[in-house]
Amino acid sequence: MKIHEILNLKDDEKFMIKGFEPAVFQLVENGSRLVNEGITMVSAFLCDIINDPPKIVRLPRLTAEQRRALEWLQDNGMKTVTMDGDGTKDMFAHAEEVEDLKKFGRTWTCEHGCESVLDMPLYASLLPLIPDWKTPLNIADTLKDAKEKQNDT
Repeated sequence: MKIHEILNLKDDEKFMIKGFEPAVFQLVENGSRLVNEGITMVSAFLCDIINDPPKIVRLPRLTAEQRRALEWLQDNGMKTVTMDGDGTKDMFAHAEEVEDLKKFGRTWTCEHGCESVLDMPLYASLLPLIPDWKTPLNIADTLKDAKEKQNDT
């Protein structure tokens, strides 16, 4: 039995490891190597997930609604989406230019660029895609990964 089968992963499936987000990993060569952006990781990482499979965070497949929401955000200049860590549970879209945010309502410029609070329909749709408040969701990468997964099926 191959390692990716033991871990219930598809061959070459991309995933995150709890504690190492937002890095994306992949088992290659029938599970004999764990790679991150083409770089082979030390075997301790592989042993760690074999001994503790719940550390694997699968990258979700996008629903049609999530895909439309992310495409709309991307078309309107947004780069990432994050959760607020102060307990308010607000969700923010981030852009490089404040002009991109004017259609979103509550916007401001901060040290990380420009932000806007997302409304409830977008919030509800995108919430399952954001693992925690510390990990930003990169819109372009998420759409690219979803397209690759779609082509794999």
